[in-house]
Amino acid sequence: MVNTTAHDLESISVEASVWDLDGNLQYHHLEQGVCVTSKKTQTTFQMTYPTLKNAQPVYFLLLKLIDTSRKTLSRNFYWLHLRGENYKLLESLRSKKAAIRMEVKSSLTGRDWRLKVLVENQLTGLCNTSISKEVECCYKKDKDVISSCIWSRICPCLTSKEVSKLFPDEDKQNGRKNPNSVPIAFWLQLSVIYLGDDDQEILILPVNYSENYFSLTPGEKMEIDVSFENPEKARSNPTLVLSGWNINQRNIILSL
Repeated sequence: MVNTTAHDLESISVEASVWDLDGNLQYHHLEQGVCVTSKKTQTTFQMTYPTLKNAQPVYFLLLKLIDTSRKTLSRNFYWLHLRGENYKLLESLRSKKAAIRMEVKSSLTGRDWRLKVLVENQLTGLCNTSISKEVECCYKKDKDVISSCIWSRICPCLTSKEVSKLFPDEDKQNGRKNPNSVPIAFWLQLSVIYLGDDDQEILILPVNYSENYFSLTPGEKMEIDVSFENPEKARSNPTLVLSGWNINQRNIILSL
């Protein structure tokens, strides 16, 4: 962990979760009470997943830093493969479509557009929460509670005691199934276009995005700020486009 800020980080949590191509949560670890001095590097824990017997050849790793108010300070998403493997299996993810919900709030001042965009990888028929929200009860430092929080999102029928019997060791939990087969929404990209002469789609540049080229785990959502100047040649309101590796493209014409 690297603290590049001018302030010491105190009592933060480091969360690591590993997901397979089918959207199953394969591994989860929450390290609490971490303190890192400004401009310093610190090792917090070693992720054991790649050494597990059932480790998948290609997997996704989500790392988060979370403060005591449960605010995400940093989020990093990686796609990785085991030593000696490759990324060819990612092609199979294209056919596993993620159900995306997108909402847009827009304002226009003069020619300046400002958007608030919410993108969610929807859970079908499951409790609509993300792993990060589970930190609220995970702060109790109770492994039974941690296991219950994680598993209740995937199979709400299990109680805390039942979960602890199934998974007595948090670091060794793997292979937890995703009954609704909700995949990772992978490599999502936002862009803005307008219609030019002859109804030709023209990409608007520059555009400022608070986040772009991102991926979402099952049930995860992200809020993104977008701002740009409306082109003088635009004959109608611009269109916000969301595309990705395994989603159906979404187009939303901006309105006030």
